[in-house]
Amino acid sequence: DPDHAAAHNQLGILQLRRGRLKEAEEEFRHALRLQPDYPLASGLRRVGTSTIGVVVPHLTDTVMAMFYEEIAAAATTRGLFAVVASTNDDPDTERVAVESLVRRRVDGLILTTARIDTPIPLGPLGDSLPHVLALRTNDTSHASVGDDRLGAHLATRHLLDLGHRRIGLVRGPGYASTARDREAGYRDALTDAGLQGELAQPDRG
Repeated sequence: DPDHAAAHNQLGILQLRRGRLKEAEEEFRHALRLQPDYPLASGLRRVGTSTIGVVVPHLTDTVMAMFYEEIAAAATTRGLFAVVASTNDDPDTERVAVESLVRRRVDGLILTTARIDTPIPLGPLGDSLPHVLALRTNDTSHASVGDDRLGAHLATRHLLDLGHRRIGLVRGPGYASTARDREAGYRDALTDAGLQGELAQPDRG
């Protein structure tokens, strides 16, 4: 039944995203424990605005919108409030957004805007502000991410098993770890099958 299969897939996706949210929460708690006792950081903890800042590249992205909604719901159950900032995946806009959230004295940040090998723009607070990356990683900071390489490998393998041989990949921007890892998984599967792939990269960022 196609409708049953679609509903089952949607449930699986939601459960996976909730699992990533739980991982992000654990990473965030870990970051809280690791912070050095800088005066400003101590002040943030004493004042306590009970607010978590969430930075996303696009709220029009269904994954990002659902992820934020799950964060907001989880925060509410803990007496916290989540506020979101959208950056259009632009580094300068991200820096301004983070600075604005810091001025509002958020207790911590969850960022889904990481770029490979790029520091998080935390400004003068540096690592004294609790923070965690989600969905994407810069390969250095605490991050909660899925196995995009495995996911792309399985998706490509599925198409190969159906008999398809010309399989393209729309991978996303090259600075995103998700795009890098999905391309790797895609190429792994094609290489195993003795094939080559075709890449398409969105013209943004």
